[in-house]
This record gives sequence, C-alpha cells and structure tokens, in this order.
Amino acid sequence: EALRLTLGALPFAFAVAPKQCSAALEELGRPQELAPTYGLPKAIAAWCWGQRAAHRFSSTPDLDRERSCQLAEEAYDLAPHDALTLTLSSGALVLAHRLEEADLRLERALALDPWLAYAWIRRGWMSAYFGDSDASIRELSTALHLMPFEPLRHLSFIGMGCAHFAAGRYDRAALWIQGGLEASPGSFWAQRIAVAAAALAGARGEARRMGQQLMRKDPDLTIAEARQAWSFTPAFMSRLGDGLEIAGLPRT
Repeated sequence: EALRLTLGALPFAFAVAPKQCSAALEELGRPQELAPTYGLPKAIAAWCWGQRAAHRFSSTPDLDRERSCQLAEEAYDLAPHDALTLTLSSGALVLAHRLEEADLRLERALALDPWLAYAWIRRGWMSAYFGDSDASIRELSTALHLMPFEPLRHLSFIGMGCAHFAAGRYDRAALWIQGGLEASPGSFWAQRIAVAAAALAGARGEARRMGQQLMRKDPDLTIAEARQAWSFTPAFMSRLGDGLEIAGLPRT
C-alpha cells in the first residue's frame, strides 16, 4: 500500500508547480506513516520541500530547505541502493546548492540503473549547472529517447533551454523553455530564463511582455532572488540578471 501511494504521488512531484507540489506532499504523508523505513516517499518529499524553497512556492523557504535536506539524508540512509531514491535525493541537494554531494548520488544512481529516464534528466541538469552545455544536451536527449512524454518531458525541455542559454543560444533557449511551459503551465519559475533569453536575443518588447506575464504569476519576484534560486555558474546567473533587468523586472 505504501508503494502504491508513493508512486501515485510521483506525477505531482515531477510537475514542479505549486499546487501539484502541495498535492504530492499531502499524498506522501500516509506512505511515510505506513512504512517509516521505506526511503522513496522520503526522497520524493525531500524533492518537493526543496521545490518550495527554491521556486518561491511558500513563505518559509529556510525551513522548507532544512526539512528537504533532512529528508534527503534519511532517504539515502534507508535506500542507498535504490536508483530512483538516490536520484530524487540528489535533486533535493541540488536545490540546496549542495552540488558535489548531489553529483555523487546521481552517478551512483546511473550506475545502478542506466535506463532510468529521470536520472538522465537530472544528469542533464547537473551538467548545465556545471556549465557543460554540450554534455547537458546529450544527456537530456537520452532522457527524451527513454521517456518522450509527460510527466518528464517538460523538465527535459526546460533543461534544454537552460543548456542553450548557458551556451549563448538565446533564441533556441526561449523556444525550448516555451515548449516546456506549454506542456506544464504551472512551471512558471522557468519563464524567468525565457524572459531573459528573449531580452538578450534582442526582442526587448517581447521580453517586457513576457516579464509582465511572469510578474502577474509571481508578483514578489526580484532579480536578486532570481539570481539566487539556482546553482548555475556565476556567468549564467549574471546574464540571467541582465536579461531580466532589460525586461523590466525589479532589482530588489
């Protein structure tokens, strides 16, 4: 029963959107009660609490981040040989900016199960964080070949957009991210990169229009907060801030 309930919560967790994130956490309470030594529901919950902290899904980011990291450690201790648990706990550590630890867990997950599509998505995102755009695109392409449909396709599309943004291919970045947003409109956090990409590509009017749309969904967003949300390279985050400023978002 704990397994059934846990797997039922996965699509909500993979959506990376506020309402679905809250729904996943509600669904994951019962399996954690039924099977307290089962690592997977803790890993999924860690990922969701990390989303809340990183993407402004709540008003208590520090507490959410602390809870995410605690659950990620508990999940790892309970299931060090389960690839999906390792991958999800790795994602939670990434959102807490603990990249080196997250990378070690992710490599272990892929060694255990090289056919796990979600692990390849996380691998592609990890390469983008480290600034290796070519590797990121190859790895996300692998993920799309393994699972070219939802609930994971939009995360691959958004990751592709991030990789192209890192490489300075702003037109392609905007197109990939918009494709991801069309599949998952609740993932409005990704629109920050699409806005910056449009601005840096020279489409300032379009960037301002997109920026206004984003601010209606996330009215308290500032450039300073956007630059702290992810673990991309300093150059990436600097260009993100420049693009958002061109689009008219508030600095602080």
